Formats: sequence, C-alpha cells, structure tokens
Amino acid sequence: MNKKIAIGAIAVVLIIALYLFYQPADTEPAMTVGYLPVLVNLPLFVALEQGYFSQQGIVVEAVEAQSPNHVVEGIISGHLDGAGILAYPILFAAEEKYPGELKLFASTDETNNEYVAAIIVRNDSGIKDIADLEGKRVGVYTGLVQVLFLKGILAGMGFDPEYVEIVQISPRLQLQGLEAGQYDALSTVEPFVTIARNKNIGRVLVSNPRVVYIQEPFPSVATPLSAEFIEEHPDIAKAYLLAYRDAVEYIRQYPVEAKGVLAKYTPIEEAVAQDVRLPRFNQYGEEDRENVQKYADWMLENGLLEKRINVTSLFGTMILD
Repeated sequence: MNKKIAIGAIAVVLIIALYLFYQPADTEPAMTVGYLPVLVNLPLFVALEQGYFSQQGIVVEAVEAQSPNHVVEGIISGHLDGAGILAYPILFAAEEKYPGELKLFASTDETNNEYVAAIIVRNDSGIKDIADLEGKRVGVYTGLVQVLFLKGILAGMGFDPEYVEIVQISPRLQLQGLEAGQYDALSTVEPFVTIARNKNIGRVLVSNPRVVYIQEPFPSVATPLSAEFIEEHPDIAKAYLLAYRDAVEYIRQYPVEAKGVLAKYTPIEEAVAQDVRLPRFNQYGEEDRENVQKYADWMLENGLLEKRINVTSLFGTMILD
C-alpha cells in the first residue's frame, strides 16, 4: 500500500511539473508596458484593440500607471519592459540619472495645427489672460513631466515659475480638482481638454501653449524600451515596434475609428471622443532629432536639466523591416 501511495505521489509531482514547465508560451505576457490614460498613448491602445501584437506573435500586458515617474521606475527596476510613450522631459531626466538604460523609437510632435495641450480654467473664473496666472495655483497631473512642461511654458511666457504654485493631482482626477477649486487653472492634455469643454467644467485659456511658448514643432513624446530588454529579447522588442508601427499607420488612415478606442482606455465618453485633436504621430525614423536636441538644449538653458543630453545616443538603432 505504501508503495502505491509513493508511486501516486510521484505521479502527482510529475503532473504538476509538466503543467508548470510545459504551458503554452502565450500564458504569460511576453512584454509588460506602462501607460497613462492620455491621448498620446493612442498607438498603444490601437495596437491592443486591433490585435497587432498578437499578429506579431507576442502578448503585451499594458498596465495603467499613476504618474510617468512610476513608469520610469518600473522600467529601471525591471518590472516594466517599456512604455507606450513618455514625454521628453522625463526621458531626458531618466538619461541624466540612468544613462543608456532607455532607448527611444516612435515619437509624437505638436504643431500649429496638430496638438493636444492647453491651459484651462473654470467657466466662471476671473482669469482672462496669461498675466492673470501670476500668483495663482495651477494644477498638473502627478509627476515630473507635467511640472517641467508647465515650467517651460511659464518661462516662454516670461514668467518666473516661482510666482506660480504648481499643484499635482492624479491623472484621472484633474478635472474634479479644477471643478472643486483645488487650483485656479489646469495645464493638461487631451482628452481632458475636450472632456472639460463638453461637460462645461472649464474653458480654454491658452491653446497649444507648448508650440506657442516653447518651440514649433514641439517634440512631445517618444516610445521607450528598456535597453536591457532589447539586448536580452531583440525579437520580442522588434515585434512590439512593428506592431506599434502598424498602429501609427492605422491612425493615419482611419483617425475616426482610432479615436473610438479612447473611451476604453481614458475617461472620455465615446460620444465625444471624435472631438479630440490628434498630434502628429511619427514612425520610428521620422523623428527630427535636431529639433529634439534643440528642445533638450532649451531645457538646459532654462535650468530644467542639469547637463546636456546627447539626443542621438538616446534613440535606438534597431532596423525594422
């Protein structure tokens, strides 16, 4: 009897071992990437919804983060393999602190006609022009990125950023904070600009401030991957970027359908998703690196970076075919 029990126990152990070690490869995500619920992550959302990752033979788990800082920390710690997008200010800051740890690929610009940023105030606000912002509280969503964006805009306006109190809040609570009077104005991006307008929460005080007060075209965001992940899993990294490339092409060809995806990943309602503006989504290789370098140098000159960033070394060298 004891012999039979022992044989049975061994069989159970073997079955468990076979289950653990011979599961289908797609039961675990091949990549985990972070994102915030903002419009510039649209290529990631489209790639997920259109099945472009699965077409490339990989599984991607997209994890919503509370701030861009958390995404960077996740990539550096190895908990994330990359991100849908991150804004250049935090990418530059990451390069300062963790040189060579991130590599950039697809990018997004804002232009005179294609942009997502605005400064908004409540409809009943007494703030009429940018001069009225001095001494006021201005909200941004949590993290270094929007703080640096706002400081850059204020510097471009001729303000000393110290004369404005910057209040940080969770991305999904930005408009509630404005409505509740936690700050006098909100520096934000789509889809929150359109949501505020359609729900009569606020009006636009300054449209397209990054282009108007910093530079045009304005280099907004890029897609970062962990350099270590690229080195260890080059085929998976390439598959991710090919799927992302397909998503950018889809947005260009079918902007109406692409906007419809936003309701699933951001707080905007499907009925008003078509009202949002789209920035200029670039394929990898279409980025203007001289323009990005110009922005990095501008940040350094205005005390928003501690050292000069070599933009060329930040971009990846992967060949997509």
